[in-house]
Amino acid sequence: MLETKTLDFTVGEFATNPDRFAGVSISEMVRHWSETIPDETAFVTPESRVSWKQYDAAADAIASALDLAGEGYGHVAVLLPDTAVFHAALCAAFRTGRVAVGIGSRSGIREISHLIARSEASVLVTTRTLRGVDTAELVASLRAEHPGLDVVFADERADVSFERVSANGELTSLPVEPKQFPATSPCFVTSAVSMLNSTSGTTGLPKLVTQTEDRWVGFSEIAAEAAAIGSDEVFLGAVPAPFGFGLWTSHFLPALLGARNVVMERFDVSVMIELIERERVTALNCVSTQFKMLLRSEAAESADLSSLRFMFTGGEAVPYSEALAFEQRTGAAVLQFYGSNETGAVSVTTVSDDSDTRLKTCGHVIDRMQVRVFDDAAKEMTGSVRRGQPGVNGPLMCQGYWGDTDANDELYTDDGWMLLGDIVEIDETGRVRVV
Repeated sequence: MLETKTLDFTVGEFATNPDRFAGVSISEMVRHWSETIPDETAFVTPESRVSWKQYDAAADAIASALDLAGEGYGHVAVLLPDTAVFHAALCAAFRTGRVAVGIGSRSGIREISHLIARSEASVLVTTRTLRGVDTAELVASLRAEHPGLDVVFADERADVSFERVSANGELTSLPVEPKQFPATSPCFVTSAVSMLNSTSGTTGLPKLVTQTEDRWVGFSEIAAEAAAIGSDEVFLGAVPAPFGFGLWTSHFLPALLGARNVVMERFDVSVMIELIERERVTALNCVSTQFKMLLRSEAAESADLSSLRFMFTGGEAVPYSEALAFEQRTGAAVLQFYGSNETGAVSVTTVSDDSDTRLKTCGHVIDRMQVRVFDDAAKEMTGSVRRGQPGVNGPLMCQGYWGDTDANDELYTDDGWMLLGDIVEIDETGRVRVV
């Protein structure tokens, strides 16, 4: 068994002393905040608030249901809305030694079934309704394709049930008796693969990207420095939670800081604007399409958005004119990372960058990441200005695709550098532009 750590972090300390958090999981941070600031708010939705104590209790309740799936350790597919229950399920998987398989809430049946099969998940955690639709038909279809699939139904208020189909086809519901779990499992260290998520924005069936706690804590440290994050930030995450952008902005960074995080089950620009004003959000996390919708919304014309201090965006090339308009309208700095779910971050813009660097480039190459640039013949480019396909190495990288040798052969160079699919130019000052 792992020894139980005694944590003594204070709210916001991660921003000033991140080295102290090395080797600490998000599950442990949730337990820590539930014991030190139990009644403070961890998540806000348009209709509800979830405290750190409730967040921790939901994680334990889901863990108790996962415990009914039998002894041993397997993978658990997580198909939940982008609210507190998704984050509680990730903590529950960690506490029971199971690798979580994050599935986007908008995924179709073919994609969900493929991810369950590819990951060999034996349990599905979902909810009775998803994006306003009853999930009974979806669950029945998945059970038909995966007869041994156990199902846990959960919500962030720790209302959890467990169902299993027996060998003769009878559906059995087992009572879930919530108990408190250790915040970390003896099977996991933060450098181990604890989550898989699917590639996004690709054609065909998705691949599974390996995720560790360490890589996203490291990512969060760079983000905190880039945005000069303080101890009283309020986050709003408008991006899907299971993917890289959603993981560090909603699952990792707020929990490391002990900060409030505003989330929505379904994106609605008017609701987002209302929440920014109501909750005095300081840190907005959204893709370019979403902040462009904000700029064009009538609701934004009269809304008080003065609380915003910075916005992290990405998912596509950030449009200069709209980014400039956002800064002028709100006074918030527009920031971005360049990278991918697989590579992590390659470059970042910061609040201290000049306007041209911040809005017309992808920022400077991150010091702790090594970047090479290859031409069409896979020859490394040299010189003060380099243009070609980037390959990276460093601590923010994933550990490759899960169970997919052919895809890994395409992802890596022969000497182990991870490739991106873009053509970039890196100038003499180390600034990156996607060309």
